[in-house]
Amino acid sequence: MKKILPFLFFASLASIPGCSGPPVRIEGQVTHLGTGKGIPGAYIVEEDADTFYTADSLGYYVIPEAKSRRHIIAFGAEGFEPVKVEFKASSDDSVYILNVSLHPRPFEVMY
Repeated sequence: MKKILPFLFFASLASIPGCSGPPVRIEGQVTHLGTGKGIPGAYIVEEDADTFYTADSLGYYVIPEAKSRRHIIAFGAEGFEPVKVEFKASSDDSVYILNVSLHPRPFEVMY
């Protein structure tokens, strides 16, 4: 019986949503909603893993090994409204493209 318990634990862990399957790669571009241009230095946070990434000078990013198949990913940049995206890897593919456009924050004019 002692040898069966660890197997049962791992078998039950594999049945929890988001805990099964191999790691996936998520990549894409963070762009300005109005112009379509990439946002350099945009931040990307994989919330379930508390992992932080930064977009390159053209707004492209890569999450090389997302551990689960279901994610909540936050995107943002200075001067833009942040966006959260719930993403679920729905097939056996190992690479997913997730492009996000951010809306500029309105600014106030002080007199």
